[in-house]
Amino acid sequence: MSDIGEDTLLVATLLSEGLDLCVRARKLDEQVGRALEAGMGRIFPESTRCGTPALWVQEAYDTDLAEWENRARSTLLRLGLGHG
Repeated sequence: MSDIGEDTLLVATLLSEGLDLCVRARKLDEQVGRALEAGMGRIFPESTRCGTPALWVQEAYDTDLAEWENRARSTLLRLGLGHG
């Protein structure tokens, strides 16, 4: 595969991962909204009173987002499409 083809595939993969992260963020926002409506004031997964699973989910999302952002930024810079 040519460099252009590989770059296109890499950008397509990054876009797909970015969309997946958007879906995860939307689901987290919905959980927060439900928790606030229920008067919990904190994120609690359904059918539990423990905040630890929700904290783990948020931390995992934050980690994945930061890793994706770094890979996307370096790829775009390498292709001459990003800003430092």
